[in-house]
Amino acid sequence: MQTFLIAPLIAAPMISGHAEPAKQLPSLADVESALNRGAAVSVAADLTKCSPAGDTTSQSGTRGGVKINAYWTMADGTLSFSDEHATVDLVGAPTFQDPFGAPIWQSIRYTVKPDQTVFVATKLFFLPSYNPMMHVDYACAINQGIAYYTEGLKCDYQPTTRCELGPLRLNSAGPADFFCNGDRDDRPL
Repeated sequence: MQTFLIAPLIAAPMISGHAEPAKQLPSLADVESALNRGAAVSVAADLTKCSPAGDTTSQSGTRGGVKINAYWTMADGTLSFSDEHATVDLVGAPTFQDPFGAPIWQSIRYTVKPDQTVFVATKLFFLPSYNPMMHVDYACAINQGIAYYTEGLKCDYQPTTRCELGPLRLNSAGPADFFCNGDRDDRPL
Protein backbone atom coordinates (compact mmCIF):
# COMPACT_ATOMS: atom_id res chain seq x y z
CA MET A 1 0.00 0.00 0.00
CA GLN A 2 2.83 2.41 0.78
CA THR A 3 4.30 1.89 -2.68
CA PHE A 4 1.07 3.07 -4.29
CA LEU A 5 0.93 6.14 -2.06
CA ILE A 6 4.57 7.02 -2.65
CA ALA A 7 4.48 6.68 -6.46
CA PRO A 8 2.05 9.60 -6.99
CA LEU A 9 4.05 11.73 -4.58
CA ILE A 10 7.21 11.07 -6.58
CA ALA A 11 5.46 11.64 -9.91
CA ALA A 12 3.62 14.84 -8.96
CA PRO A 13 6.64 17.19 -9.14
CA MET A 14 7.52 15.85 -12.61
CA ILE A 15 4.11 16.58 -14.08
CA SER A 16 2.89 20.07 -14.64
CA GLY A 17 -0.25 20.75 -16.57
CA HIS A 18 -2.58 23.68 -16.98
CA ALA A 19 -5.51 24.44 -19.21
CA GLU A 20 -4.83 26.42 -22.33
CA PRO A 21 -7.48 28.66 -23.92
CA ALA A 22 -9.86 26.87 -26.26
CA LYS A 23 -8.44 26.67 -29.77
CA GLN A 24 -10.77 27.04 -32.74
CA LEU A 25 -10.53 24.29 -35.34
CA PRO A 26 -11.03 26.01 -38.72
CA SER A 27 -11.58 22.97 -40.97
CA LEU A 28 -12.96 19.45 -41.06
CA ALA A 29 -9.40 18.10 -41.32
CA ASP A 30 -8.49 19.89 -38.08
CA VAL A 31 -11.61 18.56 -36.33
CA GLU A 32 -10.91 14.98 -37.43
CA SER A 33 -7.25 15.26 -36.45
CA ALA A 34 -8.17 16.45 -32.95
CA LEU A 35 -10.81 13.73 -32.52
CA ASN A 36 -8.45 11.01 -33.77
CA ARG A 37 -5.84 12.15 -31.20
CA GLY A 38 -8.43 11.77 -28.46
CA ALA A 39 -8.74 15.50 -27.83
CA ALA A 40 -11.95 16.91 -26.37
CA VAL A 41 -13.79 18.74 -29.16
CA SER A 42 -16.83 20.96 -28.70
CA VAL A 43 -19.17 22.38 -31.31
CA ALA A 44 -20.86 25.76 -30.98
CA ALA A 45 -23.93 26.12 -33.19
CA ASP A 46 -25.54 29.44 -34.08
CA LEU A 47 -28.46 28.38 -36.26
CA THR A 48 -29.38 32.04 -36.87
CA LYS A 49 -26.47 31.98 -39.37
CA CYS A 50 -27.69 28.81 -41.09
CA SER A 51 -30.32 28.23 -43.78
CA PRO A 52 -33.47 26.15 -43.40
CA ALA A 53 -33.13 22.82 -45.25
CA GLY A 54 -35.45 20.00 -46.27
CA ASP A 55 -39.05 20.62 -45.17
CA THR A 56 -38.00 23.35 -42.72
CA THR A 57 -39.13 26.79 -43.91
CA SER A 58 -38.45 29.11 -40.97
CA GLN A 59 -35.19 30.59 -39.79
CA SER A 60 -34.03 29.42 -36.36
CA GLY A 61 -33.23 31.65 -33.40
CA THR A 62 -31.43 28.82 -31.64
CA ARG A 63 -27.86 28.80 -30.37
CA GLY A 64 -26.14 26.12 -28.33
CA GLY A 65 -23.25 23.75 -28.06
CA VAL A 66 -22.20 20.24 -27.17
CA LYS A 67 -19.04 18.21 -26.66
CA ILE A 68 -18.52 15.46 -29.19
CA ASN A 69 -18.60 12.17 -27.28
CA ALA A 70 -18.79 9.71 -30.16
CA TYR A 71 -18.27 10.18 -33.88
CA TRP A 72 -18.06 8.28 -37.13
CA THR A 73 -16.10 9.08 -40.29
CA MET A 74 -17.48 7.66 -43.54
CA ALA A 75 -15.43 6.43 -46.50
CA ASP A 76 -16.29 9.63 -48.42
CA GLY A 77 -14.79 11.79 -45.63
CA THR A 78 -18.11 12.75 -44.01
CA LEU A 79 -17.98 13.15 -40.24
CA SER A 80 -21.13 12.35 -38.24
CA PHE A 81 -21.95 12.75 -34.57
CA SER A 82 -25.07 13.33 -32.53
CA ASP A 83 -26.46 14.44 -29.21
CA GLU A 84 -29.59 13.16 -27.52
CA HIS A 85 -31.07 14.38 -24.27
CA ALA A 86 -34.26 14.95 -22.33
CA THR A 87 -35.36 18.55 -21.87
CA VAL A 88 -38.57 20.56 -21.58
CA ASP A 89 -40.40 22.32 -24.37
CA LEU A 90 -40.21 26.09 -24.35
CA VAL A 91 -43.00 27.86 -22.48
CA GLY A 92 -45.42 29.33 -24.98
CA ALA A 93 -44.36 27.16 -27.90
CA PRO A 94 -47.38 26.50 -30.13
CA THR A 95 -47.05 22.69 -29.92
CA PHE A 96 -47.28 22.55 -26.17
CA GLN A 97 -50.09 22.53 -23.61
CA ASP A 98 -48.32 22.56 -20.21
CA PRO A 99 -47.55 26.07 -18.86
CA PHE A 100 -44.50 24.71 -16.98
CA GLY A 101 -42.90 23.00 -19.96
CA ALA A 102 -43.72 19.57 -21.32
CA PRO A 103 -40.95 16.94 -21.11
CA ILE A 104 -39.50 16.12 -24.51
CA TRP A 105 -36.64 14.09 -26.00
CA GLN A 106 -34.35 15.91 -28.42
CA SER A 107 -32.12 14.16 -30.94
CA ILE A 108 -29.66 16.28 -32.94
CA ARG A 109 -27.52 14.81 -35.73
CA TYR A 110 -24.58 16.73 -37.20
CA THR A 111 -23.29 15.70 -40.63
CA VAL A 112 -20.08 17.44 -41.72
CA LYS A 113 -19.15 17.05 -45.40
CA PRO A 114 -15.63 17.33 -46.85
CA ASP A 115 -16.65 20.61 -48.56
CA GLN A 116 -17.08 22.10 -45.02
CA THR A 117 -20.90 22.12 -45.17
CA VAL A 118 -22.69 21.00 -42.02
CA PHE A 119 -26.24 19.67 -41.88
CA VAL A 120 -27.99 19.82 -38.52
CA ALA A 121 -31.09 17.63 -38.18
CA THR A 122 -33.15 17.93 -35.00
CA LYS A 123 -36.03 15.64 -34.07
CA LEU A 124 -38.23 16.23 -31.03
CA PHE A 125 -40.35 13.56 -29.34
CA PHE A 126 -42.99 13.83 -26.62
CA LEU A 127 -42.14 12.03 -23.39
CA PRO A 128 -42.91 9.49 -22.13
CA SER A 129 -44.58 8.23 -25.33
CA TYR A 130 -41.76 9.11 -27.78
CA ASN A 131 -44.42 10.16 -30.28
CA PRO A 132 -42.89 12.49 -32.87
CA MET A 133 -43.40 16.16 -32.07
CA MET A 134 -41.54 17.89 -34.92
CA HIS A 135 -38.30 17.96 -36.86
CA VAL A 136 -36.21 20.78 -38.28
CA ASP A 137 -33.18 20.73 -40.58
CA TYR A 138 -30.58 23.41 -41.21
CA ALA A 139 -27.64 23.80 -43.59
CA CYS A 140 -24.59 25.53 -42.16
CA ALA A 141 -20.86 25.62 -42.81
CA ILE A 142 -17.79 25.40 -40.63
CA ASN A 143 -17.12 28.96 -39.38
CA GLN A 144 -20.54 30.04 -40.66
CA GLY A 145 -23.01 28.98 -38.00
CA ILE A 146 -20.88 26.08 -36.77
CA ALA A 147 -17.56 26.43 -34.95
CA TYR A 148 -15.40 23.70 -33.45
CA TYR A 149 -13.08 24.13 -30.47
CA THR A 150 -10.61 21.98 -28.61
CA GLU A 151 -9.43 22.64 -25.11
CA GLY A 152 -5.73 22.00 -24.87
CA LEU A 153 -3.76 20.84 -21.90
CA LYS A 154 -0.31 22.35 -21.81
CA CYS A 155 2.16 19.84 -20.43
CA ASP A 156 5.56 20.88 -19.22
CA TYR A 157 8.33 18.54 -18.16
CA GLN A 158 12.06 18.38 -17.73
CA PRO A 159 13.84 15.42 -19.35
CA THR A 160 15.92 14.94 -16.20
CA THR A 161 12.81 14.14 -14.18
CA ARG A 162 11.83 11.02 -16.12
CA CYS A 163 11.94 7.83 -14.10
CA GLU A 164 10.72 4.28 -13.94
CA LEU A 165 8.83 3.04 -10.89
CA GLY A 166 8.34 -0.69 -11.31
CA PRO A 167 5.49 -1.25 -13.81
CA LEU A 168 4.74 2.50 -13.91
CA ARG A 169 6.81 4.28 -16.54
CA LEU A 170 6.52 8.04 -16.58
CA ASN A 171 7.04 10.09 -19.69
CA SER A 172 6.26 13.74 -20.22
CA ALA A 173 2.92 13.70 -18.44
CA GLY A 174 2.08 10.29 -17.07
CA PRO A 175 1.98 6.61 -18.01
CA ALA A 176 3.65 5.57 -21.26
CA ASP A 177 0.54 5.80 -23.42
CA PHE A 178 -0.50 9.27 -22.23
CA PHE A 179 0.60 12.26 -24.25
CA CYS A 180 -0.38 15.90 -24.57
CA ASN A 181 -1.34 17.89 -27.67
CA GLY A 182 -0.32 15.03 -29.96
CA ASP A 183 3.31 15.02 -28.79
CA ARG A 184 4.67 11.82 -27.34
CA ASP A 185 8.08 11.30 -25.79
CA ASP A 186 9.27 7.88 -26.98
CA ARG A 187 12.90 8.27 -26.02
CA PRO A 188 14.20 5.25 -24.09
CA LEU A 189 14.57 5.68 -20.35
